[in-house]
Amino acid sequence: MQRWVAMSFALHRIVKHPTITRKVMPYAGRYYHVANLRDPKVFDDRLREWLTEAYLQSRQ
Repeated sequence: MQRWVAMSFALHRIVKHPTITRKVMPYAGRYYHVANLRDPKVFDDRLREWLTEAYLQSRQ
């Protein structure tokens, strides 16, 4: 049984959040973030905004 769900997303900038525990890795002009979500309650507005931003940037 896992203790968390890993959510990854790529942005053109580095962001910080308590759930981002792995080292942010640069690749091809983007920064790859991995957030470990232990509970649905930690998926807050900031994470939602960054996930939306990552999605919109991927469509460009």
